[in-house]
Amino acid sequence: MSIQVSENILLICKEIRSRVYSKSQEFAGSISEYGFTCEEGKTDKVHADLEASFSWHYHPKDNLDFSLSDWIVFILSESQMT
Repeated sequence: MSIQVSENILLICKEIRSRVYSKSQEFAGSISEYGFTCEEGKTDKVHADLEASFSWHYHPKDNLDFSLSDWIVFILSESQMT
């Protein structure tokens, strides 16, 4: 399966990466053609726009354990990709 993304989306992804890479906090947010959100917080305190094209989540130190609230956001999201 292939999802087409615009050059703008790719630039947004690079900007998000530069903001969160090697940080010790958890981050989450959303990406759309119009911009992005990048919220810093704890596992149950990070905002995500449920109607954006993409939603994303960052755990420090490559920790891939998602909390219950993370899963609820993923399931309720209307995003094309999470």
